[in-house]
Amino acid sequence: DSSNYRARMFAKLPWYESLMRPAAPGITSAWYVAKDAAPEWSVCLLEAALRYAEAKDLWNLFRQRFEGISVGDVSLARANAENREADFTIWEIATELVVAAYLEYSLGWTFQSYEPLGNAPRRGDWEFISPSGRRTFVEVKTICEAQWRPISGASFRPSQAARISSLLARAYRQLPADGRSTLVVVVGTDLVRIPFGVIHGDLFASLFGQFVVEFNVMTAEPEITYAGPSFREMLVGHTKRRRLGAVAGLVLRGLSSPAPLFYSIHNPFAHAHARLDGSDFGDCPQFVWTEGTGTETGRNNADDAWQRVRSALVTSGPCAQIA
Repeated sequence: DSSNYRARMFAKLPWYESLMRPAAPGITSAWYVAKDAAPEWSVCLLEAALRYAEAKDLWNLFRQRFEGISVGDVSLARANAENREADFTIWEIATELVVAAYLEYSLGWTFQSYEPLGNAPRRGDWEFISPSGRRTFVEVKTICEAQWRPISGASFRPSQAARISSLLARAYRQLPADGRSTLVVVVGTDLVRIPFGVIHGDLFASLFGQFVVEFNVMTAEPEITYAGPSFREMLVGHTKRRRLGAVAGLVLRGLSSPAPLFYSIHNPFAHAHARLDGSDFGDCPQFVWTEGTGTETGRNNADDAWQRVRSALVTSGPCAQIA
């Protein structure tokens, strides 16, 4: 079936051929995203990613990337041992394509090249021209998250800001200082969510510190004196990282259809040439700085984003009907 891009991309790869339908429902497996015929949101997002590879004449390059996955990488036993989802190694590659498709078809960026030279000899993932005309070096990092398990009762998830900061520090080594703007996109599911706004997310905290509230005490009328980031951690490892123009989060999620949420955080300390303009991210949520003051703007346009990507790429097969 020529419309089944997963079967075309993965056919005869040992790890793909090894995947079997789980014997019982509720068992996590890479089979669902790689082989299941049902057009679940994750299946449709992966289909769109693979179609983007074909559209940019990168099919064979990404086929070679997927060949690097081993049978053990997608096994449930290893996933359990490493406390991650069994399909992580598939998404670690595919998210590069998801980000590029989002930038081009949802935000209007113009594709230039794949794996551009960055801070030599290191390379990045993409180079685009942003809507404001900036030539932009793009690096994508996918964060490995703990395997989902059902729980009961109260739960508490500690901040993952330090872990994300380490990921950004690795990405920073790849960023050029040659006049191009720079964007690092961190992709995940739970760890990059912003249920209460950009400023309350772990990605923001990894850049500017945990959100804190300070107030007067031992007074008849206590009042809040400050509410905002601590700035103790500062940008990526206690430095201003001036080659880093902006950081973005891409949350992979969906219900009946994909609803990827994209948001950006601008670095006020970046070199002028490394920065991006607020208009480059359309109406997505973003945190921008003006004369030393930070402001959160934009809205959640995840449903609109999928419609634009689907209209451009997914024109056949079951996912073409998923609105």
